Amino acid sequence: MRVRLVFAIYVLYCIEVGLFLIVFPWMELWWRNPVLDWLPGVRPWVLSPWVRGAVSGLGVANLIVAVAEIAEYVRRRCIRTSAADTADSVRNYG
Repeated sequence: MRVRLVFAIYVLYCIEVGLFLIVFPWMELWWRNPVLDWLPGVRPWVLSPWVRGAVSGLGVANLIVAVAEIAEYVRRRCIRTSAADTADSVRNYG
């Protein structure tokens, strides 16, 4: 039970971070960031579409990790279920 809870939290974290990183670089708050006022030399670099795209790419990578983790979980569960079914059929008919 604890493993499932940790897994669910991890997958939800990956999805949340992924969506945030995809959307946030294209929001107004990205360029109105007070940190950019303190570091004016960094502003043109951070506002570059290349950097915004790279940050969004990290978000896509996080979503891919979440989907891969879910697929692996389902695959393992199906293998475990089919192994149990096979053992039951051998026990019943063997």
